[in-house]
Amino acid sequence: MSGDLQNIVDNVVDIVGAGPGDPELITVRGMKLLQQADVVIYAGSLVNPKLLDYCRPDCTIYDSAGMNLDEVIAVIKEAWPQGKRVVRLHTGDPSIYGAIREQMDILEAAAIPFRVTPGVSSFCAAAAALKKEYVLPEVSQTVILTRMEGRTPVPAAEDIRNLAKINATMIIFLSVHMIEELVARLREGYPADTPAAVVYKASWPEEKQVVGTLADIAEKVQAANIGRTALVTVGRFLGDEYALSKLYDKGFSHGYREAKAFSKKLLTNGPRAVIILTVPMIITASQKVVRGLIILDSSMVEHSAVNRGVVGSNPTRGAIRLKQLLFNWNSCFNLY
Repeated sequence: MSGDLQNIVDNVVDIVGAGPGDPELITVRGMKLLQQADVVIYAGSLVNPKLLDYCRPDCTIYDSAGMNLDEVIAVIKEAWPQGKRVVRLHTGDPSIYGAIREQMDILEAAAIPFRVTPGVSSFCAAAAALKKEYVLPEVSQTVILTRMEGRTPVPAAEDIRNLAKINATMIIFLSVHMIEELVARLREGYPADTPAAVVYKASWPEEKQVVGTLADIAEKVQAANIGRTALVTVGRFLGDEYALSKLYDKGFSHGYREAKAFSKKLLTNGPRAVIILTVPMIITASQKVVRGLIILDSSMVEHSAVNRGVVGSNPTRGAIRLKQLLFNWNSCFNLY
């Protein structure tokens, strides 16, 4: 087989996620594919052009912002049979609002092999910029990625008003230009005091953040003159109330770690769990009863006790408060 034919057999079209904007946030594979590419078609309206610095000087580059689907495919169909390495560079992760399915279907019908290299989505970069975690115990374990309808319709069941009733963490793409209408719909499900944040161009040098609640976020966004290329994030994950996870709970066993011995005893003894007391107590020896306000360090409290309703936690203050509880001294003593 000739060299050119071997190149065609080995060659595939690469659909690559460019990441959220910062050129260093593209994957290592994505960077290497750009370095090897003979032809790059990139979404110029959204992809940071600095990423093209990874390309060789002789690489042919097309900006798809001014191209339609047929024109994009025509470039690929011309380059691939010549054994050229083609990279289709999409913003963020190609699977999220990347419009890649239609391209893949055409390539498949044309028997042109392709593969997809994932990228860091802008919604991940937004969480990093805000220094927040989308899923928190007892706050939300669900993340909704959605958008308002525009020229692209949204199924009726997925209307923002319906999704808002779940009160989960929500990330809204492609909708900041409709911020007033968006907030009005969100408030049909979320309370007005629900935290909200808008991140403009997450990870870019010109990144902006606007933080507020659903009561004032629309006004703040308009004042900041943000009308495009921004994500709207909504949910209590932006607040400070949450429970600690089981993942690193010393009283929780899993496939890689056994619970601490003392923690295991607390688990088996159930709701009598009282640990190291950090303030004085009043002990009535004759009744063997401990009374009063007791404060324990949160790092010493087993989540088994919290989950069984013995105590309520406020991890943001790093302490557990037990108010006006009665504990049988013998039960406490037997834990040790």
